[in-house]
Amino acid sequence: KELKKLPSNSYIYTNAPDIIYLHTKRFASMIPRKYNPAKNKLEYDFKDEIREMEMKLRKNDGFLVIIYPFSRFYLPTKEELEHLIPVRSI
Repeated sequence: KELKKLPSNSYIYTNAPDIIYLHTKRFASMIPRKYNPAKNKLEYDFKDEIREMEMKLRKNDGFLVIIYPFSRFYLPTKEELEHLIPVRSI
């Protein structure tokens, strides 16, 4: 219900864009992955992608939506994201 209340032009990053779309019909971007399971190694440009995500969120009054208990081992956790960028929990 809360996501449906967001302004229609809000940028959303999430760990589960498919779930958000199924429940709200809103598009969302996947949080940058810290680990590449296809290559079985850490992503070398992860921190650059996190900075890019942060800039898009700031510029577009964006939201970072973490859905629990849903998780993907190759994505950063909420705690890791809080360490990398300023995040305000709602």
